Amino acid sequence: WDRARCSRLRDVQPSDVGVPNAVITDSFRASCRRVERELEDVCFASCPNDVVDAVVRAVQSIAAIGGVAAADHIVPVMVLCAARAYLPQPWLALALVMECGTPELPAYAQYCLITFEAAITHICSDEIAGTLRVLQNRAAGNVAPGEQQ
Repeated sequence: WDRARCSRLRDVQPSDVGVPNAVITDSFRASCRRVERELEDVCFASCPNDVVDAVVRAVQSIAAIGGVAAADHIVPVMVLCAARAYLPQPWLALALVMECGTPELPAYAQYCLITFEAAITHICSDEIAGTLRVLQNRAAGNVAPGEQQ
């Protein structure tokens, strides 16, 4: 887990990670801050059920944001919030659930865990490197053709 990469992603615009512009409002931003706090609970949970509960709460908060109910929009919002949240070791929290958790989690809880894992995987992947280049160009005042500053 690369905290330096996450630190650079804190300035990412929601649209840079695939969040539709139509849902980006002041209410959206406030909801994202709530999701970030819920995700921070994931890494400080002491038992698998607490990890699952925190992830489920985060996904439910994302799904409650107007215009974000579609699964195609939940993962980008999760990426945005996970990058901005203070998550010291999210992989350890997921490993705790996989190794010690209840093997028969409800389908919705499994979906939520997979969504969180997908977001963490995306943040750690090389795919996010393009987004980091866009951020570096913005910081330097260089704007790509067709991109607004």
